[in-house]
Amino acid sequence: MWWGGLGRSTEHTAYLRLKNGIDAPLSGSVKYNGETLAHQIGAQIFMDAFALMCPSNPEKAAYYVKQAASVSHDGMAVEAACYLAAIEASAFDESDINKLLDSNFKYVKNLQLRNMIDDVRNICAKRNRNSWREARFDIAQKYGYDKFNGPCHIIPNHALVIASLLLAEDSFYDSITIASSAAWDTDCNAGNVGCINGIRLGLKSINEKPFLRDEVADRLLVVTSDGGSCLSDTVIETRKIVQAAEAINFGTPVKKESRFDFSYPNSVQGFSYCPYVDKGIFNKNKTTFKSLKSDNNPGLDITCKNNISISTPTFIDFSELAKNFSTIASPTLYEGQDISVKLTSSNESEMSAYILYYDCDQNIQYLEIEKLKLIKGENKYTAMFLTNEW
Repeated sequence: MWWGGLGRSTEHTAYLRLKNGIDAPLSGSVKYNGETLAHQIGAQIFMDAFALMCPSNPEKAAYYVKQAASVSHDGMAVEAACYLAAIEASAFDESDINKLLDSNFKYVKNLQLRNMIDDVRNICAKRNRNSWREARFDIAQKYGYDKFNGPCHIIPNHALVIASLLLAEDSFYDSITIASSAAWDTDCNAGNVGCINGIRLGLKSINEKPFLRDEVADRLLVVTSDGGSCLSDTVIETRKIVQAAEAINFGTPVKKESRFDFSYPNSVQGFSYCPYVDKGIFNKNKTTFKSLKSDNNPGLDITCKNNISISTPTFIDFSELAKNFSTIASPTLYEGQDISVKLTSSNESEMSAYILYYDCDQNIQYLEIEKLKLIKGENKYTAMFLTNEW
């Protein structure tokens, strides 16, 4: 949430309403908060996971999104979120973006929002991905920030989400490039666009630009009040969504899962060459990381031609902290934990387990825990070590 204060931040205002005994949906209503606050972009920002919980069921997706969105928003902001949620749920079965926009248009009742969507579709029909800037200019003339009150009104940003989907056609990369380059609330718009196109176009379209996954290596920083859940990865968050979907659709109880399992295609869960230890000594292009496809015993296959240090983040890198939003987190690795590592090697090799941590002066320190001898053809080697030394 952006804690901007009563009357300035939609979510903070809704929080204060709830705190003072005004329950949802009144907490996010125009009646209590006015049209400007109630019609900002927030409802559209946080709706993706609800839609992902309801594959092939747009009606249920729109229902859950409306319940969540109405806590802090109202009117066209809620309808815009429901529209995108229904599109995402439908995209599990349909990949044609125009068919998705048509079939779910019934979830939009607000006349101003309906007219804007129709208008943007007409504008984009005359353009293509190479002329997206001209389309953006035309959209801004009618639906720019200067036409709507508040810091991030839903109309301009919803317009750019629709435009990015249409102008990029079936290119995942071009769609998020347009959304993140077209100004206004770029990160949120690109997030919605990426989610919709990730569903309807699949992993193949994302993998057309390998760096979209390789450089990120599944890592996520999640803005949450639970500090221990801030440092995360795409597998962890995907499992949360899948478990929620199973719970609401089949009543399946939530089960405890391993921290790392590499069970999703090409998942590496943050594991990559370690920039703190090797510092560019080796050629990282000679090293590959890929998940092993196995229902019973998935794992991470690492191929390298020389010595390499491999790590996955357990805390925030202070040098990467964003300046505009405060990132607050607790380490995912801490004193008293046990770590189990199962290893197999294609030839004789050695491995040392290590931990990098910040000292009191925020300098990175290296702690080697244990050396392991790996023999060619050995099936498994399990190392148990405690972290309470540090």
